[in-house]
Amino acid sequence: MPFSVDDGAVKSIEEGKPFAPEKGYVPSISVGFLTATKDGKIIFQRRVSDVHVPNTLIHEPCGYMASMNFAPRTECDSPKYETDPRLFDLKTQLDFRQKAVAETFGLSPEQVSYDSKQDFLAAGWKTLEMYFSTTGKIDATQKDLTLPEKGEFFFVPFEHLKDLIHNQGRLSHIDPAGYRPSDSRQIPLIDESLIGLIYGYERLTGERLDIGENIGRLNHEGMKITVYDTSPGKEYLL
Repeated sequence: MPFSVDDGAVKSIEEGKPFAPEKGYVPSISVGFLTATKDGKIIFQRRVSDVHVPNTLIHEPCGYMASMNFAPRTECDSPKYETDPRLFDLKTQLDFRQKAVAETFGLSPEQVSYDSKQDFLAAGWKTLEMYFSTTGKIDATQKDLTLPEKGEFFFVPFEHLKDLIHNQGRLSHIDPAGYRPSDSRQIPLIDESLIGLIYGYERLTGERLDIGENIGRLNHEGMKITVYDTSPGKEYLL
């Protein structure tokens, strides 16, 4: 689909305007991976001013599965890319994210890796978008990274991640616009990032996390997380 159509759907949601279909999800898919540094910290970022919902949503480095991830920006909207297999190939799209993360922090692509096994496909209850998520690692510490002047980044140590997850139920009732907590355990994560963190926790930290217990706790505090079993022989119903 053209980016202009997706952009219009997103803006309609932000501004509370109806769009077709009035109930459902934005027909786009994002892809990304939660990334851990060598010294045991997960990287999150606040959206910058030139993307939708600026300075409000906090998430890991990610973005749309799009033709501009492999084609020149000046011609990425050409009809010839509508059926290009690279547009629908997760490896192509994740490889682009891998390079983007490396460039963002002044690293070589070889220092950034991701797990090719996807943890989950989520449909955000706030963003109304579909998202493929997995996990990744950076062969560098936080001090080794060169932070860009543009953007705001959070480095949450492994030992704070459980508190960060547990706090999201309460934080879901807070208007994130203008909310600037000094404690990284109090940052309100975008919906897809929260689920990605829960499902990727063990792979990132090496420590087990009871997924059912944590989702049940968050739902008890007002969230609406539904998990579908997609193992062989199961149907995935929306």
